[in-house]
Amino acid sequence: MKKITIYISALLLAACTTSQPAATSKSATPSTSGARTNTVTVPVPATPVEDYKSAGQLPAYNVDSMVQSPKLKEYVNVALQNLGSNATVTQQGEAIMINFSRADIFGIGNYQPSASSQSIFLKLVKTMQDIPNSKVIIAGDRPKVNPTAAEKTEAHSRAATVAGFLSKGGVDKSRIYIDDFSTKFPQAAMANARSASTVDFLVVPE
Repeated sequence: MKKITIYISALLLAACTTSQPAATSKSATPSTSGARTNTVTVPVPATPVEDYKSAGQLPAYNVDSMVQSPKLKEYVNVALQNLGSNATVTQQGEAIMINFSRADIFGIGNYQPSASSQSIFLKLVKTMQDIPNSKVIIAGDRPKVNPTAAEKTEAHSRAATVAGFLSKGGVDKSRIYIDDFSTKFPQAAMANARSASTVDFLVVPE
């Protein structure tokens, strides 16, 4: 994760009239006038992320018991056909959970999907187009108890970056929700899924 180290003193704050690009790290010379200098470390995402609606804003849906619905089974088959061997697709109650089979979608501290991952996400875009009026919830990490500030930043940045990729690919932003630590996902199924260095998806048909 890139970091910016900022030295702050009374004189520097008064004299500073320009800003530095977010992608660079720059240290200012500490004041020698006797003013106390503090060091502040600020985490900077590799790419800017846009905020999306929280999964908590979605109407209630059931992920704990199997729902007998021919239409839902049809949608599961649509996702399987579009994603093929790239993902595990399972019905979870009234929703469809999609876990990508690859564990290298992201690296630690990396918010930008790899080129090969982006081609897979385009298949998810097609799935959303084939399941009209559905919502997609994007989880940036597995459930965590008392996550650190760094873990919160990383989980949200991953989910929001992928959300932006899906939006640019053609999924209307109103259909996309963020769930940083997959609280709206079926917990038993998430516990059995593979590496956390990726994102997970829950498609909720209308």
